[in-house]
Amino acid sequence: MRAVGRFGLGLGIAALLWACSDDPPPAGGGDTGVDASVDGGVDVDAGADAGSDAGPDGGMDTDGAVIDDCNPLLQSGCPGTEKCVVEAPANDPGARCLPGGANDKALDQPCTGADCQAGLACIRTTTSSTIAVCVKVCDRTSGGGCEGLPGEWECRSRIRNSNWGACVELPPACDHLAQTPCAPSQACQPLQRFDGSFEFRCLEAGPKADGELCGGGGQAERCQRGLVCVRNPQTNESNCRILCDTNTDCPNQRQCSGSLSAPAAMFCGP
Repeated sequence: MRAVGRFGLGLGIAALLWACSDDPPPAGGGDTGVDASVDGGVDVDAGADAGSDAGPDGGMDTDGAVIDDCNPLLQSGCPGTEKCVVEAPANDPGARCLPGGANDKALDQPCTGADCQAGLACIRTTTSSTIAVCVKVCDRTSGGGCEGLPGEWECRSRIRNSNWGACVELPPACDHLAQTPCAPSQACQPLQRFDGSFEFRCLEAGPKADGELCGGGGQAERCQRGLVCVRNPQTNESNCRILCDTNTDCPNQRQCSGSLSAPAAMFCGP
């Protein structure tokens, strides 16, 4: 039985078995009392044992903490040339020390579990993927660990059965009115950053039309291109609304009267 060290965090395994559900984080405030409904982080599966699923609640102490023997981000706590990895058996979760190898895989290379270079983890990044790749480990509490990667990356994914996260590349920032530079299949919609701020980013567009209920997680609950999911705090319902700049952007003589403060935008009233 491992001793609970300074790396043991009080995190229970409450994630879904195949967890890529986009649970919306707390919404950001709007000037007229409406909130933007946005998508948050996702869970990903560690690719240990050739990408097998993580198991339920094994290897935890009585308060539900996953116990780490070492720190996979700092690569501390391991002797000699050993590396600290987050992949672990389902019945005994937690970061542990394993021998490093000359053939350990680099960032973005396919892997089978615990065979990535130090500081990386072997992860399946989508629910449908049968192939795992090496990703950068990060700290879900501080967000640290993604610095130095090319482009914009953030600690947005939780590695199941562990205390750690994986760095995810952010989608492009965009103009919510012009919907550029988003691809035709994408929509410029609010995304909540790790620090709690909101930005318009290119996300996969959803099927929800103007006025339809939206939010609740996942691409299927997102609005169509040119719309934003807005929550009415009085009814606690979220509906897709047309993004606008002036009244001429709104159909049927509706007014461009709704406003969001985070991120700043206007939308057509009902």
